[in-house]
Amino acid sequence: MLNQIEFRFWGVSYRFLSPQLSSSYLYFSGAGAWSSLSRRDASLSPFDGFADGIVVAGPCDVVIDYYLIDHFSDFQLACIGSFILHESVFFLSGLPFIYLERRGYLSKYKIQSKNNTPAAQERCITRLLLYHFCVNLPVMIFSYPVFKFMGMRSSLPLPSWNVVLTQIIFYFVIEDFVFYWGHRILHTKWLYQHVHSIHHEYATPFGLTSEYAHPAEILFLGFATIIGPAITGPHLVTLWLWMVLRVLETVEAHCGYHFPWSLSNFMPLYGGADFHDYHHRLLYTKSGNYSSTFVYMDWLDRNKPKTPYYCAVVECELGEEPSVSQCCFETVIVGFFAG
Repeated sequence: MLNQIEFRFWGVSYRFLSPQLSSSYLYFSGAGAWSSLSRRDASLSPFDGFADGIVVAGPCDVVIDYYLIDHFSDFQLACIGSFILHESVFFLSGLPFIYLERRGYLSKYKIQSKNNTPAAQERCITRLLLYHFCVNLPVMIFSYPVFKFMGMRSSLPLPSWNVVLTQIIFYFVIEDFVFYWGHRILHTKWLYQHVHSIHHEYATPFGLTSEYAHPAEILFLGFATIIGPAITGPHLVTLWLWMVLRVLETVEAHCGYHFPWSLSNFMPLYGGADFHDYHHRLLYTKSGNYSSTFVYMDWLDRNKPKTPYYCAVVECELGEEPSVSQCCFETVIVGFFAG
């Protein structure tokens, strides 16, 4: 049994005379991967086999094992933790766009010239809080057994970045496919009139309107978000990363601004705000642009994604001032010779 331990964390060494540091003991494996031996999972002494007495931990392992796993149950982390993470990322990323719209900042990047009234924005926030606590949170709680059954875990070691990246890409692809067809179904006459029209109450979307929808739609299209993780049974950290990326993507798609640094300027198949904003502006029977993240499903289904020029023409026909100024030069020229 060792009587002295050196604990290195971010380049700082800590020496302890007693081996009873906490309920978890971290070490550096010979294969070069961060690993952990938790007392509640180990049946032998945590120091058996360690001759040099050096304990090394990565920062992520310390946070996960020393704090989260030792202080919260899997259920608390997967349900309450996921809900808190979702609410934090959603409102912190969405509220700034309300401020930009109200103050008129960066207006040259705004896709539509129209603005929502403060009352409309406040109504959106109020209903969102109601939907999140009465729909989203119960869904997270009741879906927990499914994720556990499929293999979701929160224990160490963390998955490799290759596994995480592969799963995240799979989640985006399958979510976009399922969302596309579900969204198209919601644009049939009856479902649009009784369900999906609530989401389209905001013809000029802003970040928080991304999750403003009928409870039935939240459940229906929410299935597209959770089907990927439900299939693979990921590590909780992977699930949280997917949640963060999905929230940021949908907030950006509804933000109402097309910036020079928007992903759609660098990723050819990425839709972004320019793609989805026009979906909100047109009549439900002519809107198109049903995909959530990418544009290829609209192309494959022969439902050609609507361009900014196309929508500018529609605006002219409706007697509105076209917002072609937000379009790229190439799109305008192509549209000009095409029509």
